[in-house]
Amino acid sequence: MLDIMFQKMFLRRLEKIVRRFMAEHQKVRVVLVAGGRGRHGVKYAVETVLAQRYSTAMIPGAAPRDRIGLLLQIMGVQDGLATSERRFWRLLGKVRAARLRARRSSAQLIIQECMPDEPGFAEWLSSVVRVDFCIVTTVAGYQKKQFSGDDAFAAELINLVNASKYGLLNYDDIDSRYAEALTHRRFATYGTKRGADYSFIPQTVQLGQGTEGYFVSPGDHAPQQMVLPVVGETALHPFVAALSVGLAAGVSLSDMQEDIQHVMPLPGHGNMLRGQRQSWIIDNTEGATYESTATSLRALYSTESPKKIVVLGNIVSSIDEREQLYKAVAEMCHPVELAWVVTIGKLPSQYIAPIARSRGNQVRSFESPIDAGAFVHSLLEKDTVVLYNAVADASYVEEALKITLHSLADARRLIRQSSSDLHHKDEYFSSLSVK
Repeated sequence: MLDIMFQKMFLRRLEKIVRRFMAEHQKVRVVLVAGGRGRHGVKYAVETVLAQRYSTAMIPGAAPRDRIGLLLQIMGVQDGLATSERRFWRLLGKVRAARLRARRSSAQLIIQECMPDEPGFAEWLSSVVRVDFCIVTTVAGYQKKQFSGDDAFAAELINLVNASKYGLLNYDDIDSRYAEALTHRRFATYGTKRGADYSFIPQTVQLGQGTEGYFVSPGDHAPQQMVLPVVGETALHPFVAALSVGLAAGVSLSDMQEDIQHVMPLPGHGNMLRGQRQSWIIDNTEGATYESTATSLRALYSTESPKKIVVLGNIVSSIDEREQLYKAVAEMCHPVELAWVVTIGKLPSQYIAPIARSRGNQVRSFESPIDAGAFVHSLLEKDTVVLYNAVADASYVEEALKITLHSLADARRLIRQSSSDLHHKDEYFSSLSVK
């Protein structure tokens, strides 16, 4: 009860600070990245592109876990404390720091990530923060216990757009019927399909470089040929969003051609890495969904490689849809395209391996990612392309990938490589060897 009282008190105090900041800094523009999945990559891509031309402010790392954390981040303060009574005593110092930052701020753009916590979030936020650009990534991936369903969460996202000066929606992943609730015309769509206002149309995958295609934007701009350093349509979305916001913010496309090369793809999001024996690796090991798996497989098939291998771990799925989604992934494994299908973990072995094998694929299944990586390593040849596709769980598919890297220096570009992460993995691998 005391925690709740303190929380409300600090929230009210922060609201006053942020409102005052907004009133005193009319030229500061706020770019809000909202949605279920995909926010993190979009936030980093947008900040990297805009930072080449503007003074930007962004808190790195994860999205804030509550409204206090959100307002602190907008003021440039990270709240990394665990939920406890100590947090609120420490927050007092953070509130003072937020006041100080508000007075000294020289940022022209604040890039902020958030996910609505409950119905009414948009109304609350718009009463405190003046949002200039609102980017909506996806409807999927929200906390289902806080909303009655997809429609309720989507409605809250649309309310955020309605409360902003300019909205940008993911054309590929957001049902067009949700846009019917938009109350102003200052919004556009972005994606990798024709029909989006801002679109990057993939053409080919260039080994060692990424995806070549052309960028289309509204108005009289001619389609612009470019190469983006990731593979798979889902991985391309942050780059397309960054280009779209840049144009809306007044940056020319020719200027952003160079700026976009500064964007470092997040680990495990369609990155292309050098493999051993002059092979290539597509790393999609952070948060693979059925949709991102499908786009990554299509990208793998489009490469001009004499030998293509896919390594499949778990994907994001609920218990109800799990079997259906895994079997659908298996149906996408084409023996004409793939030299090998390798699975890691119980569920891929149970649901993917049998169907992939029945379709004529060569299949090997492993419990240990170390054993899987050693097997894939034995298959590598010049210009082989290996797609590692998984969600970041206890299957640790990234450790199979690490074994096939050309240089261990590139391990820093993989997910979960901190000393604590590696310690947990060592314990897990030791438990497998005991079995």
